[in-house]
Amino acid sequence: MSIKIILFGKLADIAKQNELILENIPNIETLKQHLHLLFPPFAEIGYLVSVNKKIEPQNTNLADKDVVALMPPFSGG
Repeated sequence: MSIKIILFGKLADIAKQNELILENIPNIETLKQHLHLLFPPFAEIGYLVSVNKKIEPQNTNLADKDVVALMPPFSGG
């Protein structure tokens, strides 16, 4: 099972890339745990999780070929 992760803002800066492909991630909670191990500063940043262009406020199961976007708080004007 392959999941495409798209990173925005600070998250992309920390990871030094805009996209990741991860394997065998069953749900959002597992994804967050995995990303916090790969990129410890992620744990300190609040961010929204979108699965296939829909914001998911809870732990949602993921499926093969899902596209997950991680969006930190945006600022500006």
